[in-house]
Amino acid sequence: MLNHQAAVLSAAFSPDGRRIVTASEDRTARLWDSATARPIGEPLRGHLGAVMHAAFSLDGRRIVTASDDHTARLWNGEVVRLTAVLRGHEASVFSARFSPDGRRIVTASADQTARVWYRETDNPILVLEGHDNTVFSARFSPDGRRIVTASADQTARVWDSLSGALIFVLTGHNDIVFSAAFSPDGRRIVTASADQTARVWDSETGQSILVLTGQQGAVRDAEFSPDGRRIVTASEDRTARLWDSQTGRSILVLTGHRDSVSRATFSPDGSRIVTASEDRTARLWDSQTGRSILVLTGQQGAVRDAEFSPDGRRIVTASEETAGLWDSETGNPIFEFGQQDTLLGAEFSPDGERIVTASRDETASLWGVEVVNTPDLAVRAEVAASRCLTPAQRKSVSLPPDPPAWCIEMEKWPYQTDAWKNWLRATRAGENPALPLTE
Repeated sequence: MLNHQAAVLSAAFSPDGRRIVTASEDRTARLWDSATARPIGEPLRGHLGAVMHAAFSLDGRRIVTASDDHTARLWNGEVVRLTAVLRGHEASVFSARFSPDGRRIVTASADQTARVWYRETDNPILVLEGHDNTVFSARFSPDGRRIVTASADQTARVWDSLSGALIFVLTGHNDIVFSAAFSPDGRRIVTASADQTARVWDSETGQSILVLTGQQGAVRDAEFSPDGRRIVTASEDRTARLWDSQTGRSILVLTGHRDSVSRATFSPDGSRIVTASEDRTARLWDSQTGRSILVLTGQQGAVRDAEFSPDGRRIVTASEETAGLWDSETGNPIFEFGQQDTLLGAEFSPDGERIVTASRDETASLWGVEVVNTPDLAVRAEVAASRCLTPAQRKSVSLPPDPPAWCIEMEKWPYQTDAWKNWLRATRAGENPALPLTE
């Protein structure tokens, strides 16, 4: 077991004896095949200090780690398994997206093609050829029957997703087209371009309907809201903007990022927007008011992509070398996983059980996902870590905010203060005191 980069501090078998989990001073935990001593999947990354302890849950499906960064983390023991790698492109893969039924994936590449794959196989079933430059984006229509691609050749193209036949070409932009997406009803397409505009098109005729102007930099992304009434755009002018999709009127400008915004998309219910930026953060916004809600920090490079899960409870981000899963309500990281080269895109499958990532290493990769916040395991995490979860952390894993008495009696951080001791005494006296403020 030579893959850790520092001392190994603990090791434990899974209940069935087939796997081992190790904890290390290199800030990671790792899974291993106990028969071959080979690593399984990617390291469990995210702790900011040495990982002191790691153990499996009783059913072997989850892992708890304890770190000297004052946190314990819950992990799914199967989520790090890479399920498939899609190989066939001859240059960087910029985008990978699922079909609406989750059975197919379409990828877009610098090799000037888009490719369609069955999820269960690693050979493309279609190669969409015709663009004269890098294909940055490829998306299915809501019914899965068409694909729209966006290219550096200044066009977007619409294809039959079953035969690969070209249906028509969208021309009118004067620079790179970075993205293209259908409206929820499939009747319109919105494109985003380096010519500082976004355009809305009739998806049946290819005719231009609207031009959205006002951005002060290249428009990197554009997407409809779930009800089709609004469009959000992401721009190199460090803003995202909301527009009326019928009139083209500007509604809101989202400001706060310190560098180019590369991606913007709505939550499934349309109430929030997540943006990804070159400033190494992703941000959540209220889509009605434009108010900033959360900032997701800690990624190791420019954030290229950010997407909500189908239920809106999680976000996946793609940044240099790692993808990350986040709780969309608290902004807390859930886990990280990665590849050997810079990640350019990530998306959940329609059932939320898989993620597909796109990479500069000419591949797209499929990952199995199951994230479960289990209160019983959270309690085990507290014991294993010799520390206690804060009220906010307890709430995030469905525990009541009141800490167990032993956290206060043993003066465990953050419950070592007199305020908490007084709270415990009052509680035991039958009173109902308010929770003290926690650092």
